[in-house]
Amino acid sequence: MPSKRPPGYDPLAFPPVAVTVDLVVFTVRDGALQALLVRRGQAPFRGDWALPGGFVQPEEDLLDAALRELEEETGVGREAVHIEQLRAYGAPGRDPRMRVVTVAYWAVVGSLPPLAAGTDAESAALVPVKDIDEGGVRLAFDHFGIVRDAVAYIRSRLEDDPALAARFCPPEFTITELRRVFEAVWRTAVEPANFQRQVRKSGVFRRLPGTAASGSLGGRPASRWVAPEVTAGAAAAEDAFVGAAPPDGAPMAGAAEAVEGPGGFDPVSVGSAPEPPAAGPAADSADRGDGAPPPASPVSPPRVRFPRPRRRRRPAPPDSGGGG
Repeated sequence: MPSKRPPGYDPLAFPPVAVTVDLVVFTVRDGALQALLVRRGQAPFRGDWALPGGFVQPEEDLLDAALRELEEETGVGREAVHIEQLRAYGAPGRDPRMRVVTVAYWAVVGSLPPLAAGTDAESAALVPVKDIDEGGVRLAFDHFGIVRDAVAYIRSRLEDDPALAARFCPPEFTITELRRVFEAVWRTAVEPANFQRQVRKSGVFRRLPGTAASGSLGGRPASRWVAPEVTAGAAAAEDAFVGAAPPDGAPMAGAAEAVEGPGGFDPVSVGSAPEPPAAGPAADSADRGDGAPPPASPVSPPRVRFPRPRRRRRPAPPDSGGGG
């Protein structure tokens, strides 16, 4: 409920600023990381490709606005995406219409429903991130930079949060399908045997009984795996969508930002658990009445990392000498 305007406050005394939302929606198709774009049907930048998004309505929450714009412009509903806030962009002149600050989100879609453009979008399509990165696709506004930031973030995020890769896969997947997601996002080959060892030792993924169906070429059937963290999160989202407004005083998702590798937030817990306060001398010597030492602080399990393979440089050809 909006609070009453303070007496004597004149909002017209300040320059108008609009707020928009933009979404970088990722999926993996044909072995490549792809982003969902719309072709603008209105000025400015009519006919150019852009990220799905639009203006936030006066009584609308940011996340609700992002999900509404995504569905209106592409036909992709909120139940199909995993979405988190990326960062805000507010450089003067980024929008020729007026001063506009946009809050960008990144999202992952595993199974993409049929695309259906609407409102001010002429069409919607998946575009390989490689084509955007190499300048083959022109984007409106400052959306090229937003895509670059989002790609840099999820590439880094995969190293510390391998469960993210499972969001690109069906609920049950094989290690090969999972590895192909890492390769598509990182745009580099991953050694299969080493990756399989990492998956088995990580504790992030759980093997299911039985095996997947054999492929057309036959061979040994592959084992099926799940990511319990992702499965549990999807089940919880069915009961209470994570975009619900937090209680008064609770932190908002995406309250922090960074330029290179912007901070992402767990949509359920809204950020990592805070570090327990360090016990000072007073706490260590506190008399509990029973002579027992103070209880030990809980210890978090070590984080599992999947280091990104580094591309090897080709050795320079040997000097053939040359006559003279």
